[in-house]
Amino acid sequence: PGCDPLTGVEMRSTGEAGCISESFDQALLAVMEAAHIPIPKKGVLICSFSDGSHWGSMGTCDQLRNLEFPILASPQTVPALRKMGLNITEVEWSKQVDHASDLVRQGKVDLLIQIPDRENPGQVQMEKALRQLALSRQMPVITDIRKAIFFLRAIGRTRTEGLASQVIELSS
Repeated sequence: PGCDPLTGVEMRSTGEAGCISESFDQALLAVMEAAHIPIPKKGVLICSFSDGSHWGSMGTCDQLRNLEFPILASPQTVPALRKMGLNITEVEWSKQVDHASDLVRQGKVDLLIQIPDRENPGQVQMEKALRQLALSRQMPVITDIRKAIFFLRAIGRTRTEGLASQVIELSS
């Protein structure tokens, strides 16, 4: 916790966690909790300068409609998420107006999903500043689109299918 999740020239210590469960969703939620990324309660902030088309290309499913917390997103990402039928609140995030950082500072969200725009290197500093702000407030940050979708999907499925965690003793 506290390290920028994007690789850079400096080395950071890393940890690994593994969980076994009866379903992928249960195992994923358990491993995310072990990695100090709990299920959000206040809201999720999705910020990206890309057009958000990568969300739809990953086949995001209906379970995302069952989340019990608000999803807020940068203007570039909102159209793709709304096209999937999700109720999204648009949050201004630009060099001129930065409401995304305000939400983090005010503690109104408890998970940042920030998919870096590798095709627009001019935005790197702004992206890094938002990640650093979130990390300085002990807020989890996810920068991988697949991990973000699988995590949100698992949360949505637990809401609809009632997947309950259970501890299984491995030794006899």
